[in-house]
Amino acid sequence: MLRKEIYINGFSSINPIKDLDEEGDVYRCVEPDYKNYIDTGSVRRLGKIQRIALVGAKMCLEDANLIVPDAIITGTGLGCLSDTEKFLGNMLDEEAGLHSPTSFIQSTHNTISGQIAIMLKCHGYNNTYSHRGLSFERALEDACLLVEEGTENVLVGAVDEIPESTLRITQKIKTFHSETNKEEPVAGEGVHYFIIANSKLHENSIRLLGSSSLAEEVSYEDVVLECNRVLFCAGIEPNEVDTIVLGNNPGLTEPHYQQLKEELFSHSSVLQFKNLVGESFTASAFGMILACKLLSGEVPDKRFYLKNNNSKAKTVLVYNHFKGTSHSFFILQNV
Repeated sequence: MLRKEIYINGFSSINPIKDLDEEGDVYRCVEPDYKNYIDTGSVRRLGKIQRIALVGAKMCLEDANLIVPDAIITGTGLGCLSDTEKFLGNMLDEEAGLHSPTSFIQSTHNTISGQIAIMLKCHGYNNTYSHRGLSFERALEDACLLVEEGTENVLVGAVDEIPESTLRITQKIKTFHSETNKEEPVAGEGVHYFIIANSKLHENSIRLLGSSSLAEEVSYEDVVLECNRVLFCAGIEPNEVDTIVLGNNPGLTEPHYQQLKEELFSHSSVLQFKNLVGESFTASAFGMILACKLLSGEVPDKRFYLKNNNSKAKTVLVYNHFKGTSHSFFILQNV
């Protein structure tokens, strides 16, 4: 339950929509034009996901008309795996001899928030959460706590990449879709940032009414109880939710989504997003991006819609889980 009013004054997303690789096993981020955001030296020096995160952070700040936030928090399930792989590959190639430590230094999960702080010259609070399918949720929770304690503007985001070797490993252990294992979700990448603030900045600001999560694999009854609880704490009745955004994976059997949609929100417009961006530990952040776009008056690609009531979104519920665990709910409203 949020103790004070929380607003989203800006947001940005760099995502695949829709860029499946040739085998159809992964959604890769479409890389932005870096030259308008970061210097060429950083482009050469930094790994792909770090470069994209820097651009995503700057885009978010521009959307909120901010130069430097008071705090920076990032959630990431897998961190900077490309640099980890590069460092380990160098060790093997050189038989544990001497080589540049750059890729090791840039391989840690907190590199992303750190690089953003260096670029922005932000000396405030800086943190990173890596909690598997609830990495973004924990980062958002921390951001809300900071705002409730008096911090004005927090840059909070979600970042995940899936390098080729990691993709092959996760496919072998049946985490993600492959040619021989089609009963798993398709992997995806993404960089999504938000400005969380204690006051409304402009007419397109969005109110975050509540957020909640369940870490374990739970029954549908537990999901309904938690959904009703977070709605009650936000002062919202189920029939006031005009739009729901679901994290279901197309073609997979995930009954919680279907039951919740039919039993609690049969009156609502229904959108999905993993059919265009794939699954990741921080996919829920794109669900929140989609909700923000709806509440800002943007008309999403029709491929997002499972059911369209053709009415302007005013109150949106986002529900996501990662492979049956790490359930999360966000409630957002335009102001």
